[in-house]
Amino acid sequence: MRRSLSFNLAFAIIGIMVFRQMIEVSGTNKIIADMIGTLPFPAIFIVILVPLIMGLITGYNFGAIALSYF
Repeated sequence: MRRSLSFNLAFAIIGIMVFRQMIEVSGTNKIIADMIGTLPFPAIFIVILVPLIMGLITGYNFGAIALSYF
């Protein structure tokens, strides 16, 4: 059990939540939602594009998936 627990994963989760809170507090999520709403692309393209962009910003695929659900 001791070997299976990793502090890296715990720090990554904490970092993801801090990053998410920064996005919400700054109001960036509303700006991004308004920009995405005006794009002439189909919804499936946007569903694929948002996690991709979040993955590029965070550099961590788990973080991108977690942030795209919120």
